[in-house]
Amino acid sequence: MLKELKTHHRQVVRLTVQGCKPQEVSARTGIKITTVYSILRDPLAKGFMMAMEDKADDLAVDVKRELAELQRPALQVFDNLLSDADTPASVQLAAAKDVLDRNGHKPAETHKHLHGHFTSEDLATLRSRLEAQEAREAEGNGEYLEISA
Repeated sequence: MLKELKTHHRQVVRLTVQGCKPQEVSARTGIKITTVYSILRDPLAKGFMMAMEDKADDLAVDVKRELAELQRPALQVFDNLLSDADTPASVQLAAAKDVLDRNGHKPAETHKHLHGHFTSEDLATLRSRLEAQEAREAEGNGEYLEISA
């Protein structure tokens, strides 16, 4: 049982709170795996771990609250951009799209499927160009093959 948490004990707990497995903690710190497990089982280390997790939870709540407080000013920026006659149309369009996207009105997604067919002559041309490229590379002339349609 630990009497106090030394620097290496805290390091083991910090790495664990950050999501490292005991094996990774051992590898990073050079502390034997059995010692890592002993530290993590110790009541003093468990208390330190709980305090760190509580602090992380509080920080996450603070960030969420701060983001919620920024929503109104952010909406005002969008409103100003959309209603100001001096704002370029492209900026107004981008702002309008952002507002609509964030409210569930995204444009329909489209996927283009391009299909091509090569004739035997096309394949022969590609093969000869590839062979020429490989020959240049073998000579040490590292030019790149340029493929064009």
